[in-house]
Amino acid sequence: MALPVFPSRVFRHGYIYVNRKAGIRSPKDIAGKRVGVPLYTMTAAVWIRGILRHHYDVDFSAVRWTEGAINHPGRHGEPSAPPLLKPVEIAHDPKGRSLSELLANHEIDVIMGTQHPDPHPDIMPLFVNARAVERAFYEQTRIFPIMHLVVIRREVYERDRAIADKLYRGFVEAKALALKRMHKGHPFMLPWVHNDIHEIDAVFAGDPMPTGSRPTTDAGRAGAIHGRAALHSQGDAARRAVRAGGQDVALNESRSVPLERDLLSDQSTDDIQRGRAPAPRCSRHSRN
Repeated sequence: MALPVFPSRVFRHGYIYVNRKAGIRSPKDIAGKRVGVPLYTMTAAVWIRGILRHHYDVDFSAVRWTEGAINHPGRHGEPSAPPLLKPVEIAHDPKGRSLSELLANHEIDVIMGTQHPDPHPDIMPLFVNARAVERAFYEQTRIFPIMHLVVIRREVYERDRAIADKLYRGFVEAKALALKRMHKGHPFMLPWVHNDIHEIDAVFAGDPMPTGSRPTTDAGRAGAIHGRAALHSQGDAARRAVRAGGQDVALNESRSVPLERDLLSDQSTDDIQRGRAPAPRCSRHSRN
């Protein structure tokens, strides 16, 4: 069972790297190239392909894919990913070398992933000023891509349905405390952190990580629709990938979690995030 709590959101334009000798000067040049990715079905890869396809008209039909870890030898992992609806040919380096090494040697042309590759003179980012590109993307679309969400085992929820509301309230309150701490004093060992905080407040209206089944409405709905469109247009696991135990979760607003009627209304969620609502009443055990 999915809770509309998203502990990880990441812009991914800055995680696309190319070999300088690959002749890639714009995103559309990726068509027909050799592309490395940790896992073809991972959330980050789905978002990157979706953004490149829908915003830069990149054709992936002739791309040759290679899976592997970015900065260490071997595989990124062995997840139990659902089968693809459209077959995709995916290779693995027989020597088990990292994608960074393959890119530096120009045995692949592009890396799309979750880490920056090891530095090398022949490796460069596709978007040189990725931060500016990502900000413009958000201002145009109101999308801050969701990477992860929180789930509850169905049997736990069925034993005590009130746990969904308690957990949700707890996560919302914890986020409000974190935002408050971020604005107080000098909380991180980053010299210009307050410049970044002021930019975040200006761009995201003070809440860069919205929660809720309709998280801050426009931003949440845009992200959900874009994510679902990316899955379907790519022929990935599509309906299977957005289902957990037979339930549509984060990517289908109309059936976003059967918990919606048990969770807080949007107004009360906003109240908690702004510190106006009382703290959730949790049992002693639920605080641990």
